[in-house]
Amino acid sequence: MNEQTVLIIGKGSMGINYYNLLKSYFKHIVIKHIGYREFMNKKKLILKDFTYKLVIVATPPTSHKRICLMLSKYETIILIEKPLAINASESKSIYDALKKGKASMHVGYNLRYMKSLNYLRELLLKQEIGQLYFFLCQVGQYLPDWRPHTNYKKTVSANQKLGGGVLLELSHEIDYLLWLFGSVNTVYAKVQKQSNLSINVEDSATMVLTFKKNTRFPPLFGTLSMDFIRQDSVRNLIVVGEKGTLSWDGLTYQIKKFNANSKKWKLLKEFKNDLINSYKLQLEYILENKSRHLVPNDSIINSIQVLKVIDCARDSSKKQKISKVKYVELKP
Repeated sequence: MNEQTVLIIGKGSMGINYYNLLKSYFKHIVIKHIGYREFMNKKKLILKDFTYKLVIVATPPTSHKRICLMLSKYETIILIEKPLAINASESKSIYDALKKGKASMHVGYNLRYMKSLNYLRELLLKQEIGQLYFFLCQVGQYLPDWRPHTNYKKTVSANQKLGGGVLLELSHEIDYLLWLFGSVNTVYAKVQKQSNLSINVEDSATMVLTFKKNTRFPPLFGTLSMDFIRQDSVRNLIVVGEKGTLSWDGLTYQIKKFNANSKKWKLLKEFKNDLINSYKLQLEYILENKSRHLVPNDSIINSIQVLKVIDCARDSSKKQKISKVKYVELKP
């Protein structure tokens, strides 16, 4: 297998982002960049002499299952842009194909590679604020402002048939909450379209999440707010504990602490260019592992859990009642 060759499928914003990152930081890599339609039209030719160390799938979520089932039989690493699929059922089909095939997968939840979030995680594990009580998590930005040179009405975010909507598009937040606090136990959610934006998907979702007790933390609960409609962009997490409060700002990459004794906020650390660096670190992690077995196959299991939470949020909102997350035991 040619370890210097990467195939990127998808010429949307994320496909271009990955292409530019590889060209800038991995100059020894040979890149083939094609759109989804071109890949589907030429798939027999492309797959006939398959020599790619890494395939980056940056296509709409509704196409992920189809592409992954084709790629699963080849000895390669698949970096698939989040979310893994449009629901937990489809993601399980991808998991089953990978278990039978030769490919390994890494799902592109790059916020786990942000140094600011990793620092917050370290503080929580060290019990910097003592016993944890609850958290408040929010992410939101006005959809037409996301990509200034693109008509938002034609983006994946705005279209149900492509796998859009806040739950799937902003699922980074669900992923990192699972990473920080463990498995979600129950979900109570309100998922809706409130604005007059020309979209056929939900533009806002608010959830109350309870987490299972684990070896790191006692049972925890908190709220998660996600939207496409607020004019002031926000991405943050506030964790409240017995000895104070920790705050992570995902736009300024700052970690702050409110001390219960001094009654003052203190800036603990700030990480420059943390978001763009997270994509670079993610690629470094994958490309520098010579064996596919070193790439964490549990990435797909974590991503299935994210989709189970999303499925429960939809169910809870529709039935107006608490939905319990039912996990299936899966092995990496």
